[in-house]
Amino acid sequence: VKVVYSGMTPGISVNGGKPFSPDRLSSVSSASTAAQDRMFIRARKAGLPGFEIGTGHVYACGGGKFDFSMLDMAVRHILSLWPEAHIFFSYGIRDTAASAWLDRHPEDIAQYAIKRPKRLSWGDYNGNPRVPSFASKAAREEQRRFILALGEFCRRQPWGRRVVGMHISYGGSGDGMPFGCHCMPDIGPRMTEAFRRRLREKYGTDDALRRAWDDPTVTLDTATVPDEKIRAGSGAFLRDFADGRDRRRADFLEAYHGEFNDYMLSFCKSVKEAFPGRLAGSYYGYMLLSYEPEGSTARCEELLKSPYVDYMKATTRGYNLTDGQVRHLFSLFRRYGKFGSIEGDVRTHIGLLPGQAEPQWCCRSPYETRSTVAKFVMNARLLGAAFHTVDFGIENVKWLDCPEAMEPVEASIRMWKRDFESPKDLAADTAVLFDVNQVWREGSPNYNATRYYQDNLVTFAFQTLNFSGYAYDMLAPEDYVSSGRRYKAVIFLNTCYDTAALRAAAKKARADGAMSVWCATPGLSTEKGYSAQSMREITGIDLDFVREARPFQAKGVDGNAGYVPYATPGNWKDSPRVFAQDADAETRAVWTDDNTAAFVRKRLADGTQAAFLGFPYNRSTQWAALLKSAGCHAFTPPGFMVRRDSRYLMVFTGKDALIPPESTVVKGQLSQDVNIPVSLERPCKTLVDEMTGELVAHDTDRFSLASEVPRVWVLRME
Repeated sequence: VKVVYSGMTPGISVNGGKPFSPDRLSSVSSASTAAQDRMFIRARKAGLPGFEIGTGHVYACGGGKFDFSMLDMAVRHILSLWPEAHIFFSYGIRDTAASAWLDRHPEDIAQYAIKRPKRLSWGDYNGNPRVPSFASKAAREEQRRFILALGEFCRRQPWGRRVVGMHISYGGSGDGMPFGCHCMPDIGPRMTEAFRRRLREKYGTDDALRRAWDDPTVTLDTATVPDEKIRAGSGAFLRDFADGRDRRRADFLEAYHGEFNDYMLSFCKSVKEAFPGRLAGSYYGYMLLSYEPEGSTARCEELLKSPYVDYMKATTRGYNLTDGQVRHLFSLFRRYGKFGSIEGDVRTHIGLLPGQAEPQWCCRSPYETRSTVAKFVMNARLLGAAFHTVDFGIENVKWLDCPEAMEPVEASIRMWKRDFESPKDLAADTAVLFDVNQVWREGSPNYNATRYYQDNLVTFAFQTLNFSGYAYDMLAPEDYVSSGRRYKAVIFLNTCYDTAALRAAAKKARADGAMSVWCATPGLSTEKGYSAQSMREITGIDLDFVREARPFQAKGVDGNAGYVPYATPGNWKDSPRVFAQDADAETRAVWTDDNTAAFVRKRLADGTQAAFLGFPYNRSTQWAALLKSAGCHAFTPPGFMVRRDSRYLMVFTGKDALIPPESTVVKGQLSQDVNIPVSLERPCKTLVDEMTGELVAHDTDRFSLASEVPRVWVLRME
């Protein structure tokens, strides 16, 4: 079984056969119910290639053996309804680490820096759940023993060759974040041993460690995992490596995430051993997650480099209602020939029945269900990703058991077949450059402090860019440099580290004549500490910074708009904060507390434009004005979600749509207009809506779309 690409579209091939899409139905229960059976039949008719089923329906029999009979019955039943389906197994740590195992291995249990009442709930982020440390080699070996037994069992079954892959669903809710992540780090014996081992590998001697941490008392044998107080380092969101406190904190995060990655790799190696030739993966690689650094799973590139890892899964922001912002950086997956999968946790209108889902996450009508499912599956198609649906409905009601959910899935499978047969490519004129390493390296031990900064730095920027009326491509700096594409605007969103890749990206943007848009702390962090000189060299703008925690509020000048962070308390402050002191730059807004320049524009000596945003915009209209000034193309007015590639233009109207709690796109930014004027970059002979097959327009580059309800159009431009 191999991951194969056609252009930017991933597929799966078995024994060199005709590829199929990596999309699948997930969260399948072992219980046979009429509602779930109908859902299987709908999925089959929609053309979905397969399903995921958890391996938790297994019992320990004593003597170190397992009983797989319930899993066997469930798979046989599903295949009786869906004979051609491919099977993915989903594994959770609870499948092997039962209470008896934990009782026998007290030294291998995670311990927490923040002590809270003991909770035994597996899905607990805020307490201290009793789970193995992912630095435990004994836990990894028990996991391997289970996977090998499952592989041996599958090879004896008539359906065994239908199995194409297996992934780990780690953490409280099974989607990657560590158990008890708001109480991290793990200060137990196993993590302490791992931390000291990695320090020895890095520093070698006590003297070198003491100099790095500026601590004359520490040794390689006595260094401890940072507790709640030490975790704060210097107190700044962005680490200053010239400060020994921050170096110690950075060393721990590097070791901690190294152990997390090793745990994931040990799982994937076991899958490759138990299921030779099959795919192995995990929930992992969240570039967009506003947890403490220990709760992040963004250190994904070293896993994608590994021959043992083939795919990763991630949830979306906002449960797909309104924005459904994805959390993977798909340029990384394409670079390494792996695939990322978008989760469609869509609580359809069926979920509004008593006892189903929380109403704040539920679609309120069949129209909203159709538009929400369409948006998530079409995001996958236009981003070059796979998707996996999720249905947590109760026994008698399944959320996806309705035509409004499965008809968009069927349309997306048709699109996948066309895109694989005839490759397509990226085609936006705006690039957003993103550094996944910033997410796991930076932040506070306080969940709210990290959330306020990270959401305003990243999450809200993407969510409002989505509704600016402009299309953009998400890229790692390295992928931008190697892409060969020329963009009119390049937004350097969270590129706070002075790296060779960042400097190469800055050079390419200017050589291509693009407007460079620098956000927050561009290139401020170096191996020697904060550097204003680094920022100046990279951006071409005279920037400086203050170390003290300051408010991130700016007032506009000369009629320009100001800036107020979204969803933060009025007294919120953090550090560092950057300002401009460039006489050749036009000041657009100033920080309200000291009147230093917070948002500026500048014409550089080579004739290109550069902009500095003290924090990324969180209003769609501001992004639209900025991209217009860069000469980028507006497909719609602000207020509508737009995405494009070289074949399709996707437009979503949130007319009368529910706004979920995680969204920064509020009614004021979500257009309520019935008619949507659309402008193309050039005339098209035909524009066909992939959702309905309708000919929307022909021989034109100007037309209108209209809907009184939430709706998605995916227009094939020919």
